[in-house]
Amino acid sequence: MLKQLQTQFAEVLEQTHAASRLTLSQPYLNATQAMQIYQNNYLLSLIEALTASYPSVLKLVGQDYFHFVAKQFVLQCGHDQGDLNLFGAGFAQFLTKQSDISHLPYLPAMAELDWRIERCAAQALETQYLSLELLQALPNQDLSQAILPLASNQMLMTSPYPVLTIYHMLQQDQVQPIELDQAQYLLLSKQLDFSVKLEPLTELEYAFLAHCQERRPLAELNPSCIAQLQELLGKAISQQYLASPSQPTAE
Repeated sequence: MLKQLQTQFAEVLEQTHAASRLTLSQPYLNATQAMQIYQNNYLLSLIEALTASYPSVLKLVGQDYFHFVAKQFVLQCGHDQGDLNLFGAGFAQFLTKQSDISHLPYLPAMAELDWRIERCAAQALETQYLSLELLQALPNQDLSQAILPLASNQMLMTSPYPVLTIYHMLQQDQVQPIELDQAQYLLLSKQLDFSVKLEPLTELEYAFLAHCQERRPLAELNPSCIAQLQELLGKAISQQYLASPSQPTAE
């Protein structure tokens, strides 16, 4: 009986116009009225979660439209996870399907940046970064097979739009005309104070760090990265981009 009631309750929350058939003990409200209150609270709580997760999108489209599109996202996608912090993962993709914001082609990319900032802030801090001493401790014959993983507090992002430039303008409330045809490569790093640092990368730096994120040995780097490996490793060590080295797992 309890399981059936829970299932019905969840189904009703996902429906805005369906009359409830639940049998609830309520001295002042009937079942339909009581469930309407839960439905409204359910919608409001998820819209508030999206508002907190996507501040750049909110600034770009305004509160009224954001609440409208957020409500549509909730009604179409729902929320089936216990952790509210994970809600909203598909919002950027959802925005690509909204024809009424086609004049803001970079909006989904800004949503993706907002989401990655939030997820990066939830990452664990790295306990042991790659150092020159750790690298030199590897036997020469093993260096080519070494795996240098991206630090646990780092995330990567690439976009065909200058999302970092737009983000900084929004943060400073100084929106200005810019060239949109500018791809950007970014590294997100969680800091000790739980803030997230956004750093632009070159295309080559991004390729190198993406390779490391995939936990592939150095020998499999593309030729361009291998040609600049000393410089790439030097910056990665000095800026603490990478964790301590590991060896590939035997298959």
